[in-house]
Amino acid sequence: PTARVLAALEARLMRGPVRASVAALQTLQEIATDDVIPPLVAALAHRRLAVRSEAVKVLKQLAGSTHIDIARAVLWLLRSRNSDVRRMASEVLSAMRANAPALWPRLVGFIRDEDWWVRERLADALIPMAGAQLIPHLVPLLDDANAGLRRFGTAALGRVGDVAALGALLVRARDDDDWLVREEAVRAIGKIGDARAVPYLVKLLATPGLEVACLDVLSALKRDDARAEIAALLARPERDVRMAALRYVAVIDAREMASELALRLSDPDADVARLAGVTLRQWEYRGNSDPELEEADRVLAQLLRQVVKNDASDLILISGQPAFMKKNGKIERITSRDLSAENVYDL
Repeated sequence: PTARVLAALEARLMRGPVRASVAALQTLQEIATDDVIPPLVAALAHRRLAVRSEAVKVLKQLAGSTHIDIARAVLWLLRSRNSDVRRMASEVLSAMRANAPALWPRLVGFIRDEDWWVRERLADALIPMAGAQLIPHLVPLLDDANAGLRRFGTAALGRVGDVAALGALLVRARDDDDWLVREEAVRAIGKIGDARAVPYLVKLLATPGLEVACLDVLSALKRDDARAEIAALLARPERDVRMAALRYVAVIDAREMASELALRLSDPDADVARLAGVTLRQWEYRGNSDPELEEADRVLAQLLRQVVKNDASDLILISGQPAFMKKNGKIERITSRDLSAENVYDL
């Protein structure tokens, strides 16, 4: 395993023919030192599929051994200019899951890499491997002078989804001087889903630029703590804020806001007016209990679930015929009995 031998193997592996390239890869696997990483990474960009597949196989097998610094190998993959090589990194990382306890502490040191792509792909690998154990490594990123690193840290903590990160995220949502970091922190808080954050989110509604994120999180948590603030938000000049406020009103079923929603029917933005109208009609419908329409709701939900489950594109309802779905341009029956005109009208 000298430098001369490695150079000869790499040359043969890139020049072929395929059988010789595969033999060179198998020889690199036998050598199994850190020096084989560059030629293996180069092989992942080979023009022949058989060579690329063998290179992935060799890297996966080496990933399960202790002979090479696999963390270094992964960094080589992630830093490649070739997008196909970078995608191969996920396959190698999946093969490393069994060695997660020994591996992730070696990978976490690269989390401050200057390349955002490397950071994102490392997060993809590290979060399933280490989970909440990453929090002590991610929280210091929230105080970094680089706003990009702070955004990455807040997003990664949201993906970890552990309540231990809640305090650090609340501070960042309140105090960071970068608006994008603050918004990312709010959304990360929403992913953690702890009710103790709700009073802070309601207070943050008064912060310009954070209204939409806070309302979206409160909607996802189905918390009605912002009822007192919602009327003012419905009348805000920013279209996105009005839309988020309407979504929130619909989620918490704030029917006492019907008069405020009626004002939005003449909103200058067509989407805002449409959402206000849909919400008002839903409230009117729910207020008029009709067993036949409730049954139609149940049946329609079942039909739509079948369409989604089968990855179809359309649900087709025709009086006097069964229900159909369209999948890949073909029409398929999804009910055994025919629908009456009344059935179709109710649906």
